[in-house]
Amino acid sequence: MTSAKFGIGDRVSFVPGKYDNNVTRGVYTVVRTMPATNQGYQYRVKSLHDSHERVIDEAQLASAS
Repeated sequence: MTSAKFGIGDRVSFVPGKYDNNVTRGVYTVVRTMPATNQGYQYRVKSLHDSHERVIDEAQLASAS
């Protein structure tokens, strides 16, 4: 498996999926890289807009820089 695409402190944009209507759009900061699974990496991220933290798959994140 490849290495994680993002690191702690990176700013990322959330790319919503079909069923992500309740997730805040916008820029997040990576708080923690979760252990790799068969589906790839997940990240604990914190929204810059509402300060909520959530876990999001790497496939749903893009660099915000």
